[in-house]
Amino acid sequence: MNTAILEVLISVISSFLGVNLKDIKASLNKENLKTSEDNVISVSIDSVSKNLQDSKEIIENALLEIEKQKKLFEQMKQEAEISQQITTMNQEQVNALNTLLENTLNKQEKKTYVRCNTAKAPVEEIKRILSQENVSVADVEGIPYALEIKDYDYIAGLKSFRDGLYQIQDICSMTAGYMTGFKAGDTVIDVCAAPGGKSVNAAISVGTDGKVYSRDVSDYKAGLIEENISRLGLNNIEVQVKDALVMDESMREKADVVIADLPCSGLGVMGRKPDIRYNITEDKLVSLKELQQSILSVVQAYVKQGGIMMYSTCTINSEENEANADWLCKEYGFKKIEYRQILPGKNGGTDGFFVAKLRRE
Repeated sequence: MNTAILEVLISVISSFLGVNLKDIKASLNKENLKTSEDNVISVSIDSVSKNLQDSKEIIENALLEIEKQKKLFEQMKQEAEISQQITTMNQEQVNALNTLLENTLNKQEKKTYVRCNTAKAPVEEIKRILSQENVSVADVEGIPYALEIKDYDYIAGLKSFRDGLYQIQDICSMTAGYMTGFKAGDTVIDVCAAPGGKSVNAAISVGTDGKVYSRDVSDYKAGLIEENISRLGLNNIEVQVKDALVMDESMREKADVVIADLPCSGLGVMGRKPDIRYNITEDKLVSLKELQQSILSVVQAYVKQGGIMMYSTCTINSEENEANADWLCKEYGFKKIEYRQILPGKNGGTDGFFVAKLRRE
């Protein structure tokens, strides 16, 4: 091997390993110089390879730790954002949110409520039939057509369900419907209707002389509504694929009631959807409020003079609730009739829900 090249190589390797290979070289016998030099280089290369492998493992471990810390930081950031978001809530709302999270961890069983289809049979008759199917039935205070049921395997296995004697509906949604005060013969537009519980409630309430336009943005969602009204045998609902953000001039000032149960942050339903806690951000809350106001600015035009706007969400965020309802009154001449915030976990594990009843002056 060229001596000059060997000297350079030995100097570089010595610097990397911290070993004076020149001293090793000087101690070798001259007759074995070539063999010894080759051995030193072989040993040195092996040492370099080992050091590089060790360094690679150290770097890989460091990258894994960085990724772990990054995920922890993101989780802490989300927790901080949620804490900031709930600062606008009053203490009762914060306590309710804490209760909801605790119930989620404890997997509290949610109760089943049904809206009786009084277009087919009286409430007492429906109760009798359910009892014959060995289903436990209890009345719901304050809503004459609502029942709480339990002790059944699965709802579709009940003949009474297949016969369309009732519709599964959260008690909060039924409360909103009962607050509305539908009258026989009313024209109702449900602008974000799927899967159709509120439309069904309205259709039963307004009777055969009334009409419900049940709308949502896609064929799939419209199909969900169709399934329910077919089973229930209701003929006064017209299902339509309509985007609530697009004005329908044919319905301007035609509705006695507009139901606007709009997309929201869902903070009231974390008991059923705990992942909401980690997906909501401040930016999303702002975007949702803007979307809600955009929809409301369109659908408010469908309410006739003296008619009712029912605005509702499944959240407990006041910016999406009271603030939006107040904005609607200020911008479009509605008058507040009643605001009701139902907190999660109240009355036996219900969802959180907000509803505003407004009248066009």
